[in-house]
Formats: sequence, structure tokens, C-alpha cells
Amino acid sequence: MADAARRRMTPEEFFRWQEGQEEPSERVDGIPVPQHRMMTGASVQHDRVTVNVIITSGNQLRGSRCRPTTDDVRCGPSSPRSAGPTSRSSAAR
Repeated sequence: MADAARRRMTPEEFFRWQEGQEEPSERVDGIPVPQHRMMTGASVQHDRVTVNVIITSGNQLRGSRCRPTTDDVRCGPSSPRSAGPTSRSSAAR
């Protein structure tokens, strides 16, 4: 990982840096964390909770411009940590 990735970055710096990387990363407390070092392999119980949260959120958001998403959706520069919770909603485009 390049030296630039070892220092804290603003969201804008991170997204500019990430464009030039082959492997996806998350910005955690301002420091990029490569995908291969991120947590993997949720339990079945955790996955069931995630699915239930997404279903419930989707039902509550029905009729609005927002949609629930999983953690596989990249956050925009407005996110302070650039790594969100397992389920979050975003306005549909």
C-alpha cells in the first residue's frame, strides 16, 4: 500500500486516492483499510437479522425516494467514515 494510504485522509482525498487503486478499500477513522483486511463471513443469525432489517426498512420507505441497501454499496463523500452499517437507506436516483 502506498505511503499516502498510511495517513488520515479527508473523504474527498480518500475518494480521489481510491480511484487509482486496483483493490477496493474502506475509510475507517480517516485511514484506508484494504478489502482483504475487512471483516468477512457473517453468521447465519447475523444474516437473518440483516435481511429482516432490510425488509422492514424497505416496507417503511415504500412510497419515498429512499431505498435500503446492503454494505456492498459504496458510500459517497458525504459519509464521515466511508464505511456504513450493514443496512442503510439512500435516495433513489
